[in-house]
Amino acid sequence: MEIPNTGEAVHKINLLPEHVIDQIKAGEVIDSTAGLLKELLENSIDAGATRIEIHLINNGLDFLSFKDNGHGMDFDDLPWAFARHATSKISKFEDLYHLHSYGFRGEALASLASVAKVSCTTTNSQMSSSRIVIEGGHTHVHEKLSYSQSQSGTELVIKDLFFNTPVRLKFLSHQKSEKNKIKKMIQNSILSQPQVEFHIKWDDKDKKVISPSTSLKERFLNLYNEKSDENLIEREQSFEDMRLHFYFIESEKSSALQQIYVNSRPIEDEKLRNTLNFFINETYQSKKFPWILWLELPSYKVDFNVHPKKTQVKFFQDSLVRSFMSQSVKKALSKATQPKHQGNFMGSPEQHPSFCSPSSLSSEDKIQTQYNRVIFQWNNTQFLIQHENKLYGTTSKTLIETLLTLNSQHSSAIIPLLISEPLQIPTSAVEKLQSFGFELSSIDNQGDYTLRSYPEIFSDLPLKILLEKLAVNELHQVPLPESSVDKILSKFEFNTFVENNAFHEINPNEIFYS
Repeated sequence: MEIPNTGEAVHKINLLPEHVIDQIKAGEVIDSTAGLLKELLENSIDAGATRIEIHLINNGLDFLSFKDNGHGMDFDDLPWAFARHATSKISKFEDLYHLHSYGFRGEALASLASVAKVSCTTTNSQMSSSRIVIEGGHTHVHEKLSYSQSQSGTELVIKDLFFNTPVRLKFLSHQKSEKNKIKKMIQNSILSQPQVEFHIKWDDKDKKVISPSTSLKERFLNLYNEKSDENLIEREQSFEDMRLHFYFIESEKSSALQQIYVNSRPIEDEKLRNTLNFFINETYQSKKFPWILWLELPSYKVDFNVHPKKTQVKFFQDSLVRSFMSQSVKKALSKATQPKHQGNFMGSPEQHPSFCSPSSLSSEDKIQTQYNRVIFQWNNTQFLIQHENKLYGTTSKTLIETLLTLNSQHSSAIIPLLISEPLQIPTSAVEKLQSFGFELSSIDNQGDYTLRSYPEIFSDLPLKILLEKLAVNELHQVPLPESSVDKILSKFEFNTFVENNAFHEINPNEIFYS
């Protein structure tokens, strides 16, 4: 490619000096005290620390002391800790897909040393101590210390952060905002490492001590001063080689932490967070509830090497993992809450003795005497409902047709399906099914399809049977368990179904057939 002659001097291409490269990298890895703390905390956890002490003055810009009781470093290794791309975590590219540590890039301390005045004192497992002092990327002291500590660990004292890159200070947020970022970063570490004891001190205020917890659940409750788990909704879900924990406090908080963790790392995923808050808002009409979602999966199925701060990830089976997380949370919320409806749905069979006597029905009929909405159920297709001391009848076919009508009138959330199974559907019926909101994918040209997603309003129906029967207009053959009818009734007010002719009132002295 020929460079056009503009009349100006053509600049030669030169390699940047190492200290400039480090300062540029510092802007990617350490753009604030919160970013710096994240790197230090990860290094400490990797070093096996069970106690971490942090002291900040002016949000760490003037002074930051960070001390842990990890395994420390040797004298010869100490300078390498502050060298760019020097790390003990990986040795070859393939190691990036089998990560069992937090830090692995070898950039954090090098970036820090280039934009601050750093003193690092460390004691290794043999109780041998050494120290290094670096200012703006230049090493001034590297020495062995004659005295020995009582335990291994590392202490960093950082002064004048960004002293030689003052332009970065102009891009920092307001002081209060920066402090909130730091608090969130510390909170994330406190939650992700319940076994670690933290000592936090701000300026000249009293030190705050967070004692070790026996579990993630206990630490989450302690963080929000919950004395018991009375307001806690929790769910543990497993699928294939994934395991999920979801903790949700059913109480609005002014500063509610809502965080997603993948293999103990806090990640930022706005789309997933919004999806989870959508489910929460649907149930509680509010999004100000604290929750954490904790996902564990094999290291080779997630890539953390997509962002310098390691706050974003890529999943090997992205749609499957995200569907697993969102649907697990949705189920946790639906099972933990009881839907509220007008009217009295409770009723005793004794209120209608002529109808509730098993002798009044054929022995072939399936009778289920319940003290809830559904009083009788025949052959999974016909139902007797009690509402406000009146009796109503319906069939599976009528109920499903009403749901199809209501779905066209109300926008229903689209739910991705975790596991798809083949469906036998005539190709001519696919367009009709898609018009109802079902997303189908063709497997071959023989009429085999898989269901990819479906409207949330149909989540309590036997989807495979529903689609195959709906395709050939045989809804009367779709069975509905009583529990499904109860859940369907919870989606709308009872009168909505009556107005849409889903139910018709019947005389208790009549036997209902449809």
